[in-house]
Parts: sequence; structure tokens; C-alpha cells
Amino acid sequence: MVEAAQLLKDKNLHSFTLQDAKEALGITRKYLVPFLEWLDEQKWTKRQDNERVWLDKYDN
Repeated sequence: MVEAAQLLKDKNLHSFTLQDAKEALGITRKYLVPFLEWLDEQKWTKRQDNERVWLDKYDN
């Protein structure tokens, strides 16, 4: 999961939408939504409206 997070971070440096993540990772919404929620729980991202913003904790 960390590798997927890094790939997503590399392609979307500040923020991303669900569609951005889907295109970057090439996985279906069924698996993507739980992954994005996991990123939120780990405090790597924070959901703001229709996008997620990377938090300072998960900087390159």
C-alpha cells in the first residue's frame, strides 16, 4: 500500500481527485475508495470536498 501511495504522490504532488487516483493507479473504484480512506486514517491525506490533499507527514 505504501508503494501505491508513493506512486500516487509522485503523480499528484499537492492534491488529487478520485479520478486522478483511478488513472494513476489503474484500479477500480471498488478497491480505490477503501485505499483512499486508509490514506486519510493514516493522516497521509485529508479529504476536502471532492479532492484529497497530501499532508506534510507524507512529504517526499
